[in-house]
Amino acid sequence: MGPWTRRLTLPLQTTLSFFENRLAALREFEAEGLLHQVRVEEERVSVRLGDPNHLLTFGPRQLEVALLQPTGDLDRVATAVERVWKALDPARVSGPTFQFQWLVPLEDEYDTARRRAIGSLLGQSSVVSLTDWSMVLNAEGDKPPGVITLEMGIVEAAEAPQRLGRLTGLFRGQGAETPPTIWTHESLPEVAFFVDMIWAAPKLVDATPEGVLSLWSEATTSAGELVSELIRRIMGVDDE
Repeated sequence: MGPWTRRLTLPLQTTLSFFENRLAALREFEAEGLLHQVRVEEERVSVRLGDPNHLLTFGPRQLEVALLQPTGDLDRVATAVERVWKALDPARVSGPTFQFQWLVPLEDEYDTARRRAIGSLLGQSSVVSLTDWSMVLNAEGDKPPGVITLEMGIVEAAEAPQRLGRLTGLFRGQGAETPPTIWTHESLPEVAFFVDMIWAAPKLVDATPEGVLSLWSEATTSAGELVSELIRRIMGVDDE
């Protein structure tokens, strides 16, 4: 199962041409009817590409795209990276950061799933009754090389929008442009294994749009393998 949401943040440095070319990057999207809720500020342009689930934000020092539903169009946000890159022609590009969130449906009821996970992680306490848990992990990635920070736990549908919008949890405040209302209760699993992950790749060997997108794809695959392994070990189930 792929991530529920995914983001790519790319630090860059443009010349003064940013102010001349910032709207040129949007003309092709406008011709395709994909510009939705455009916000233009002096050093920042924010666009919803066709609907609230496909986001593009860029300025003279950063480019970010986001796909906020598992059924979204990855090609649309990938094309956004290529078009903005071409229009801005950055003088320098630094290592990207990839962000992923998973909601893997579970068959157990909420309390049962939490107890089962606690039993796998900690066993049973002879002193108290353990009822809930969350865990933060730090790791080093290999494909691609990078520093990984993640938070995981069991969530129910009522809690999931707050988690996806990062109104709570380890990465609270890092999803300010993503209102939780875009994730309706009906679209979410009743009980799920939730993972919120940031994968920072400090080095970019191929400083081209193709190189960045290839690295994003590689990180997505590796992150998915890690999530699958965590679910098997903690919940004893396969997420495929």
